This record gives sequence, C-alpha cells and structure tokens, in this order.
Amino acid sequence: GSSGGRGVDGARVVAQGTPLDRLNDKAYFDAAAARFGEGVRRGMNADDMVAAEFGQPSAAAMTESQAKFKDAVKEKLAARAAELATVMARRARNVEAGKRAYEVGDYQDAVALLSKGADDVGADTEIGGDAQIWLALAYQAVGREEDALQLYSILDDHPIKKVRKQAGDLKYILEAPKLAIGENEVVTIPQMSSDTWSRPRGARGG
Repeated sequence: GSSGGRGVDGARVVAQGTPLDRLNDKAYFDAAAARFGEGVRRGMNADDMVAAEFGQPSAAAMTESQAKFKDAVKEKLAARAAELATVMARRARNVEAGKRAYEVGDYQDAVALLSKGADDVGADTEIGGDAQIWLALAYQAVGREEDALQLYSILDDHPIKKVRKQAGDLKYILEAPKLAIGENEVVTIPQMSSDTWSRPRGARGG
C-alpha cells in the first residue's frame, strides 16, 4: 500500500473507504482533534462530537456501521487533542505576556506581544479571540481607535460566542460618547474565563 493518507504516528485513524476516511489526512485530523478538545472543555458530549465528524446530529443518529468506529475515533481524537493543548499552551506565552504588559501600562509592548500571540495560537481559537480582545484594548490605549474598531468588527464573526459578545460590548463603549470614560482612563476587562462582563474600570494609579 502507499504511505499516503496516514494519521498520527503513521497509523491509519480509520479504515479507508469509511465515511471518516478524511481523518487520515493529518491536517483534517488535527482540526477535528482541536474541535473535539474545545468541545470537551465547553462541556459538550464526546460521543455527539464524534457523530458530528460523521455528519450526524448526535450519537443516537449514527448508523450501525458508523457506531463501530465511534469509540476508536473518540480515543484517537482525545489523545491528539491533549497533545495539541500542550502545544497551544506553549504558543500562548506571548498572549499572557501581552496581558501583563497591558495591566502594568506598557501598551506598546502589549500591542506587539498580543499581535504575535494571536497569530501563534490562531485567530479563530478561544485563546486567539481572547488575545484579540486585549489587543483591541491595547490599540485604544495607544490612541489607535480606528484599529480597535476594525478589530472589534472582525470579531463580530468569531466562532466563539463569548468573544463575539465581549467584542460587541467593547465596540459599543468605544463608539459611545467620550464623556462615558474619563480622559486619563483606559478600559480594563475581567478574566476572560468568565461568561459575564462588567463595566470598564479606570486604570489604577494616576
């Protein structure tokens, strides 16, 4: 047989000719594993996520032949998702450094670090959305309001609902009358891990 169509470690993920044969393509498999890992973190049902890779709405809707592969595919996706999470944590270092720079008032450094960090982790990931929210705030802090507005507009289409909501809220504040925020204040946001969002506070000091 040919050496093409191999998954992780050179082994086929699923048998050739099945509806999931595309998982033997490494790029597709990594994307599916990333989706799986993100879904698990958000509390989604693992069997249903595997079913979605088969094009089914839920595990209950899978055909008998599809169901035969479910557990094996789930195990492969979970293992690869864990590997990718480790890689992502390494890539997220610039994002964390950029947040720290913003919080201590080093806004130019924050712009550089967060811009690089968003590229490193991927703009459409949850961490990438987080990075871009902070980047837009850093743009505001250095007077680049048009860049901030443009970024908030881009984030209107982000795949993560929480990111879309935060971008929309912050864009609304930026476009609101300038009286809403004092001249010497910059916007801060709470921890991104929370689904709630509170009013901006003035920066400490000053």
